[in-house]
Amino acid sequence: MFLRLSKGVNPAAKRYGTNWIRAMANSPEKKENLYVLPMFPYPSGKAHMGHVRVYSISDCITRYKRMCGYNAGVWFATNAQVIQPMGWDAFGLPAENAAMERGIPPAEWTEKNIREMRKQIDGLNCLFNWEDEINTSKPEYYKWTQWMFLKLWEKGYVSRKSGLVNWDPVDHTVLANEQVDQEGRSWRSGAIVEKRVLDQWYILTTKMSDSLLKGLDSLPNWPSLVKTAQQRWIGKSDGCRVEFQIAGQNKTIPVFTTHVETIMGVSFIGLAATHPVTLSFTSQDANLREFLNHVSKCPYKVGEGGVAGYRLPLQVVHPITHALLPVYVCNYVLADYGDGAVMGVPSHDARDGAFASLLHLPATRVVEGKTLVNSGEFSGLNVAVAVRAIAAKAQKEHWGKPATQLRLRDWLVSRQRYWGAPIPAIYCPHCGIVPVPYADLPVELPPMTKDSVGKMAGDEAMSPLGRYQEWKRVKCPHCGCDHAERDCDTLDTFMDSSWYFYRYLDPHNASAFCSADRLNAYPRVNYYIGGAEHSIMHLLFSRFLAHFLYEQHLVPQPEPFDHLLTQGMVLGATYLDKETGAFLHPEDVERSGAKLVEKATGKEVVEKYLKMSKSKYNGIDPVEVLKQYGSDVVRVAMLMQCPPSNSFLYNKHCMAAAQDVVAKIDRICAICKEGKNEGEKPLDTNKFNSQFNKVLHDMNQFDFHNVISGLNIMMNLLADAAFSKHYVDHVKQVLLFWEPFAPQKSAACWRELQAARCIGAQEAFEQQRWPTAARSTNTTVIVQVNGKMKKTVALEAAEGLGDAELIALVEKKPEMRGLINFTAKDIRVIHKGQRVMVNYLR
Repeated sequence: MFLRLSKGVNPAAKRYGTNWIRAMANSPEKKENLYVLPMFPYPSGKAHMGHVRVYSISDCITRYKRMCGYNAGVWFATNAQVIQPMGWDAFGLPAENAAMERGIPPAEWTEKNIREMRKQIDGLNCLFNWEDEINTSKPEYYKWTQWMFLKLWEKGYVSRKSGLVNWDPVDHTVLANEQVDQEGRSWRSGAIVEKRVLDQWYILTTKMSDSLLKGLDSLPNWPSLVKTAQQRWIGKSDGCRVEFQIAGQNKTIPVFTTHVETIMGVSFIGLAATHPVTLSFTSQDANLREFLNHVSKCPYKVGEGGVAGYRLPLQVVHPITHALLPVYVCNYVLADYGDGAVMGVPSHDARDGAFASLLHLPATRVVEGKTLVNSGEFSGLNVAVAVRAIAAKAQKEHWGKPATQLRLRDWLVSRQRYWGAPIPAIYCPHCGIVPVPYADLPVELPPMTKDSVGKMAGDEAMSPLGRYQEWKRVKCPHCGCDHAERDCDTLDTFMDSSWYFYRYLDPHNASAFCSADRLNAYPRVNYYIGGAEHSIMHLLFSRFLAHFLYEQHLVPQPEPFDHLLTQGMVLGATYLDKETGAFLHPEDVERSGAKLVEKATGKEVVEKYLKMSKSKYNGIDPVEVLKQYGSDVVRVAMLMQCPPSNSFLYNKHCMAAAQDVVAKIDRICAICKEGKNEGEKPLDTNKFNSQFNKVLHDMNQFDFHNVISGLNIMMNLLADAAFSKHYVDHVKQVLLFWEPFAPQKSAACWRELQAARCIGAQEAFEQQRWPTAARSTNTTVIVQVNGKMKKTVALEAAEGLGDAELIALVEKKPEMRGLINFTAKDIRVIHKGQRVMVNYLR
């Protein structure tokens, strides 16, 4: 996240932001650049609590790193200009569908939503600058999206080919494999996806698979779950591809297998529902069509059993035994792995075994331990030796060969929609398909009025842009033919979001997607914050494009994101009827003893934390929350409950708890201004310094909840302590610790203390740095002999010491002389906060 001066916050906060920017620009201190970025939002028109959380996290990191001396994503030009952009992932189906429902152009709908969301996000008091805003639906942005596509095409990474694609029957468009969930439904409409054969544009991501896999090893600061998800999605497997001859035909069915050693146990061949051989029988076999329809509606789920199949009217020949094997369409065979076909080996695969048992197919065990059995000439061989021997035989006899298979498929980027970047390609009757010249970019969308909104509606035959006849007609850039036509599909919106982090650095550059100077200043995003749900699509496509641009010497680093922080969802308290599961409005629920019940009926109610939505009556309007509590309280609330990676459980108490914590800042500042406190006992500096050191450690780990907990303890200690000459110094440190979390409150209190002459006028808050020096703390050591206390010893700066180091320090103390005049059988050390018990056993 770059930094912003909010338009909607109060004048004091705005003045503080202005002072901070001036201080940064005029500072003679040489700073290291740092790029902190939250994933940019889709402009739905309504910010939600997930936005509040991610921006609270990213702004906290930015402010903390700025206080540590980094430039924290700020660009200083020679005239001290500060570039602090924000942007919108504005293209896509949601905007198009919403615009059609309302009868307005999507551009108008999108602009209206952006204006609304600007106002809403302003209330958080993050430091963005709207003057450098980007919008992926603007021609000056998607010119460079089209440029990326042409550059990929030029370098051999783009192909137009016929293939079996995922068709969304509701949104009337093609979906990439990554946009279809495990139940075979569209990620947008929820409709069961159909399979169709269409000519489409593909970006050849498979050509970069090795680089993408190896690159994951260079990302130690990514969550292991995300890296594992990408490794599995790329899915590189080494094995063998076996060609099974179709009996009576000069055709084969290729099968990729990672266990060719089991080939002598094959009793059938299983095909996916969308395998070309399967589809070749659908026109004349109504029963097969019915089976495939059932499979699409009720897909096989791992672990839930329910294997099923349909026998096709053909057989294949086993390449070694020459036995005839039946061919089945199996509901558990995946179309997007291998060749969409499997060797059915019932004795060595649970699903094959269940299927063979269902249809009474033979099952022969061919591997015992690590040795082949019942495998003819290969019996008795070790598995590893057998794999090489069978592969060699396959190559020699031309029925198979070693192969590497990827689960990853090429990126299908064609979309049959209006609201996207037009694909920069031209169809000429003489030259064929040719790219739009770079000089002719951007290929702009045809303008739309309210009267032409209906043209966006997709159908079975045509992309919406195909209805704009004047726009579609164009001269061929190669031969000048007047009868050429533009490609009428638009690019997948993930193409827009796969490079936006580069454009943020140089949003007004008309001659390049980003200048070399700025790319070298910020070679990659240091901290990228967003939801784990983007582990595959957005993050994988962004990595692919970065690897490509690096390969072409256009960016300085192959990996675009150094640290990846995946924040958990914000879940709302949700009330359900215990019997029916119906959602209930919170106002209709009350507590009766230890139970929750519905007010009207007295029926028992269950409380759960679920993803927020209107239908569950658990949604929270951030605008109303910010209006009621203010930005500081909301930010603190979103950060104090749990680590950023955990789900946040929102309820009516979390804001009140944060409000109480923030109010304590005023209390300790009031004590400073009054110069006195009702507390009589001196400050427990050991505990205070212990928490001080813990805050330093936890903040460096971004354990914000622990930092706030530590600050709360420090303020409680100060509130109970007598005023002393060091009291103000302690409060100053606490205010600096609070700046990333509650910037308005901490800055305001600092100015109040300046006005009361507790802090010098020259100590400008915006010029302060994050405390770095750990404070000394005393550790009390209770020395025992056989469990009886003999001496109490005070140690300074003993935190973090190992037991052996601590014992050595204790025994060096003068008061220990003569106490331990025997050789101990054992020394037991027990830690209890700032107290340690050392028990010497005779």
